[in-house]
Amino acid sequence: HEAVKPCSNCLRTASVTYCRSEGLPLCEPCNKALHPRGNAEKQAHLHELLDPRVGGLQSMTLLSAVCIIFYQAYVLTGVRTVYNLMQWWNCTPVFDNGAGTTAAYLSWATEQLCTGTEYYAILIANFVVVAFYAVGLPLRVIALLYPYRYRLGEEAVLMRHGWLYQGYHWFAYYWEAVMEVRKMIFVFITSIDPARIGILNKYCLMLLVCLGGIFINYAQAPFIWSLANTMDIYLLLACGVSCVVMIMYDGSTHRAQWALMGVNIGAFLVLLLIVYHRRPDLLTFAAFRAKQALLGLKRRLCCESKFELFEYQDPSWLDDDGCSACSDPALG
Repeated sequence: HEAVKPCSNCLRTASVTYCRSEGLPLCEPCNKALHPRGNAEKQAHLHELLDPRVGGLQSMTLLSAVCIIFYQAYVLTGVRTVYNLMQWWNCTPVFDNGAGTTAAYLSWATEQLCTGTEYYAILIANFVVVAFYAVGLPLRVIALLYPYRYRLGEEAVLMRHGWLYQGYHWFAYYWEAVMEVRKMIFVFITSIDPARIGILNKYCLMLLVCLGGIFINYAQAPFIWSLANTMDIYLLLACGVSCVVMIMYDGSTHRAQWALMGVNIGAFLVLLLIVYHRRPDLLTFAAFRAKQALLGLKRRLCCESKFELFEYQDPSWLDDDGCSACSDPALG
């Protein structure tokens, strides 16, 4: 749509087109220059948006490639503390703890009454922490970025807040908050006591969240790299398949656990094949960094065991395997 703002690229033209992908007002010449029709040129332009100084999608994609693909990954990579705290909300209304006492007890600790000053104090503290993680953090992300939504390409904004929107299209600058809310929804559903809503209903809710996430991601495609969009959709799809498996097996048998393990191992292998086909350099980079870490650990252990009397050793004394120079006669 047309807007009366100076072009963010040349700063000369007043009548410009707002670029939805960049989140910036651009004049027609700059818009054509920054969005060439050739696919190779377009991909090169998209890669320029990823500033290595502020991190971003490179590390996010690499982390996703080695992540375990099933619904509990959302619990583990979300805030595990929230899951543990929400267990204090799971009270069984009328429960006999074995001593003939009928009252409301915690489902996972039948000796703890769900009444009393101590319990209410813990409950209030839990509510504050959960509200901070589930509502406060996403709102904070949006509050930080919203005032700069038309200036996301500026150097000062990029260096200060770029780590929050780096790798997303600028029209989806708030997507980090969406991802956090999505993980929190999974945490909330996972922490619900199955005795309250039933195990099948619990997995059905998870399945609905997975399907909703797939549709929203497919419609918006918030990531600049198509591989990242594919991986996120695939992660949600694997989550949905896991929920279907648990629904089919009633979520309580050993067969369900083995079937779920098979689904997730297969999903992980397929994901690695996708990454290898689309971006083999990511796997090469991961192998290179792993080799570097192992060599560094080997050198450190060697030097600590054989040079423990010396404060510092010149790395040039170490050869490729990091240890053969440990017997240098010059060291006595």
